[in-house]
Amino acid sequence: MSAQAVSERPRPASAPAGVRARRELWPGPTTLLILGCLAVGAVSLLTVSAPTYDPWSWILWGREILHGDLVTLEGPSWKPLPVLFTTPFALFGDDWAPALWLVVARAGGVLAFAMAYRLGARLAGQWAGAIAAISLLLADEFIRNFARGNSEGLLVALVLWAVERHLDGRRSQAFILGFAAALLRPEMWPFFGLYGLWLIYQAWHGGPPWREIALVTGLGALCLVLWFVPEYLGSGDWLRAAERARDPNPDSAAFASSPFVEVFRRSSAVLSVPVYLGADPLHVVVLTDDLRLRALDLGDGRAAVTAPVAQLVGDGAAELDDAHESAGRLLLTFRDGSVVALG
Repeated sequence: MSAQAVSERPRPASAPAGVRARRELWPGPTTLLILGCLAVGAVSLLTVSAPTYDPWSWILWGREILHGDLVTLEGPSWKPLPVLFTTPFALFGDDWAPALWLVVARAGGVLAFAMAYRLGARLAGQWAGAIAAISLLLADEFIRNFARGNSEGLLVALVLWAVERHLDGRRSQAFILGFAAALLRPEMWPFFGLYGLWLIYQAWHGGPPWREIALVTGLGALCLVLWFVPEYLGSGDWLRAAERARDPNPDSAAFASSPFVEVFRRSSAVLSVPVYLGADPLHVVVLTDDLRLRALDLGDGRAAVTAPVAQLVGDGAAELDDAHESAGRLLLTFRDGSVVALG
């Protein structure tokens, strides 16, 4: 018997064609997870099922788009992703459209908990995943926000899912998820844009990677179109959303003596006391120039996401509650050998 024959491992017998076909038709774990989250969102309608101020505007705008008479002169700043949902939901009538959006918003919040667990468990084990999900559960008003139809739960879910897709080597899918997050918050634009440039750079071997270039430039252009064109058609002002954001609420940080510092002070309340007590040995997971995971101090990670919000407020923008709260949650997966927490 030859050495080659000895060293070769026996190959497992291939499954019959019928079994393979059934496996391909069966939805994967992530699909089942999303369906489960949607089911939870649907069941939640048995409780309070009335959206709050911003979601009502998205629902109304969806109906107006469907009827060709969009008007955005009143209401909150324009936000593209929710309206991409509420426009087809308007086909189901005024009674069903709010309920359908609440299902999506609440499913996004439930998915955020699941993704926090999955990412934490992947990085540091099951206990770490559990602590990550519990820390998000304890984040100030996180559940209340997405339960009322706000988009913060969906935003956190998209960002964590994008990180997971990156770790799986599915970089284009991660970029698409980043695109969806960028349709929820302008604060995500720098991260979305830089990741797109990195995607092109990594694929540049001997010649232009036209597929990646088309993906990045196409979604980048579409992001700008979805943010600015509907706002112009609805108000006649390309920058109406920016002007609305610069109209501070009475209790806004914009009225503080140092708005930039005030945003950081207020965002500190987003994370719960147990998370801060354990923060000294913890580190925030970020992406280096080659997008391998490395650790930074908690403060550095928070600053990277909070700083754009603080700068906007310093320039006179309204400090919306959900803006600085999101900054306390995005991309904050803490780890050491045994602990992971999500803020």
